[in-house]
Amino acid sequence: MGIPTHEDARALLDLVRMRQAAPHQEAETWFMRDFRPGAWEDLSRHYPPGSTERAHLEAVLGYWELVGALVDNGLLNEDLLFDVLPSLEPIWERVAPWLPAARAELGSDLWENLEILVTQQRHWKQLHRPKATRL
Repeated sequence: MGIPTHEDARALLDLVRMRQAAPHQEAETWFMRDFRPGAWEDLSRHYPPGSTERAHLEAVLGYWELVGALVDNGLLNEDLLFDVLPSLEPIWERVAPWLPAARAELGSDLWENLEILVTQQRHWKQLHRPKATRL
């Protein structure tokens, strides 16, 4: 995707700050520790709109949706991002099973930038060996 710029670095640092903010950390901790989605219908019943848990869910997925949109639109260098970003697979594993039903209800573009980001990260990892193996 080209050479990262200082603008890319600033954008990435802003994203890191957003992710480290207390409200996001609380949401992400809940998502990774306590969020146990089942079918979309169950998810909607267990985490109804307006609940704290639903706000946590939307905060985590919304954050990654934003990051995905920045990368997809060429506003954040994916080489720089993927060089420091941990795997998105644990997040995607919690989303992928119920996403088709959610999209059928809420729109086919639901969390599409997250899906694009996961796909791009998988591809990037295939093309880039870990640095420790290149030294």
